[in-house]
Amino acid sequence: MSEDGGWLGPVSGLLFFVAVVASAAVFGGFDFFGGVDVVPSYSAETLLSAIRVKGDAIYNSSLIMLLGLGFLGFFIADLRVRANRAGLGWPSEGFLIGGILIGVAWLMYLGMQLAAHVVGDFGHSGSVHIVVDLLWLAFWLFLPGLLVFGVSAAVAGLRTDFHPLWLGIIGVLVGLTAFLPWDGLFVFVPWVAAASIVHLVRRRNPTRT
Repeated sequence: MSEDGGWLGPVSGLLFFVAVVASAAVFGGFDFFGGVDVVPSYSAETLLSAIRVKGDAIYNSSLIMLLGLGFLGFFIADLRVRANRAGLGWPSEGFLIGGILIGVAWLMYLGMQLAAHVVGDFGHSGSVHIVVDLLWLAFWLFLPGLLVFGVSAAVAGLRTDFHPLWLGIIGVLVGLTAFLPWDGLFVFVPWVAAASIVHLVRRRNPTRT
């Protein structure tokens, strides 16, 4: 697949973006746990009530996001191929490693989210604090992937002509916000959509966008 020739990877990136937005819409927004106040210091009864507010929205949004992660996998694989063919060097492996780490972290977070759904359904007051603690801690799993991916995206845009300069600047933001993983995801997801559009445009006009 040439750097300016394929459409499956870029379209997959856009579908990933759509899946993230759709998952958030089903869940009730982009705030942590859909805006429901789940704080580890709350009582078990309070946490169970808060989790039950979301009900099946937890399950449905998780299924949408699982589909979205499949699209992300296609996008990352295609991005690495493009980067290798463009002679990008180590950032091409950074895209792959960072993407895999982000995908694994997202899967683990979805697992904790579904565990919260089960705990809420069955009223396991003895487990709810463990699940909520893990939900909060799960965000830190995104840090290494966002950092590696952000550095690679920054180099690709700022030091080469593989991506336009403005996309490299967004890559810098991905790397910097990795230390605040929730914010980092808000930068990473639009980066994927923007890079997808760039590659689709180059498919028709193979010049630097």
